[in-house]
Amino acid sequence: MSLLVDCHAHLYPPYCTLDELASGFGASMARMPACIAVTETCDDIRAIEAWLALPSMAPLAARTALCIGLHPMQRSADVSAGSTTLRIASWLASRAELEAYAARSPRVVGIGEIGLDFSPHVLATHPDGAEAAREEQRVVFKAQLELARRLHLPVNIHSRQAGRHVLDVLREVGYGADAGDGQQAPGILLHAFDGRPKYVREGLALGAYYSIAPSLARDPLLERLVQQVPLDRLVLESDTPALGMKRGKPSTPGQIEWVCGRIAELKGVPPAEVATTTTDNAYRLFPRLKTLMTQ
Repeated sequence: MSLLVDCHAHLYPPYCTLDELASGFGASMARMPACIAVTETCDDIRAIEAWLALPSMAPLAARTALCIGLHPMQRSADVSAGSTTLRIASWLASRAELEAYAARSPRVVGIGEIGLDFSPHVLATHPDGAEAAREEQRVVFKAQLELARRLHLPVNIHSRQAGRHVLDVLREVGYGADAGDGQQAPGILLHAFDGRPKYVREGLALGAYYSIAPSLARDPLLERLVQQVPLDRLVLESDTPALGMKRGKPSTPGQIEWVCGRIAELKGVPPAEVATTTTDNAYRLFPRLKTLMTQ
């Protein structure tokens, strides 16, 4: 089977430890040409940088690329507002650091994990109510899309209970269309997309790719997504440590091998074809990735 690319994983505390990276994760990542670590905060960038710099992690560091950005749900509540939904103030405090890091680090292949999370428990934490939470998330999402466009980087997007709204914002800021300088807008990865088939089609019309996680083992809606999306628009993800094969059990990068095989069964094609196509798709979606991995 061809080597596989994990397009979305959380490779930093509190999601995984150095011991896990050095042992189980490391063994599975050794069989991959690349694993893309996505961040949720600027603290995550610093945590990844710390372990990438360790001599003992050199073999993994050689295979690790980054998407950097602010997740729509923040792990640490905003001190002043008690909110876990992403606030404009957090973006304003982080914008310069994100842009500077993206400009200087050759590991950065995209902007993410960004997007919208309209889960009721997230929206409920905003002091001014759910609609205020939605609006602040939209403002920051648009700003990060503009950053990606300015840097000509693809976007790695979260859209829990907000698939239609994510697509609306993408169209509003001109994704899927000419970027205005004769170039296409940067590529789109819709991670863990939970929208209706109608919105899957709309995403395809925008040129989006869809990533498939190990939760394929237990999610019939994800099976339907695999069947609906052409193979040349699918990529693999572990979302380590979320979206594992069994509910409540963590996923690891190595589980994308199972995902590859299951996609092959659902598509009625050989696993090697899925492996080759999804890896080619990953390199097409993240143009800097192949260059980084061959340096």
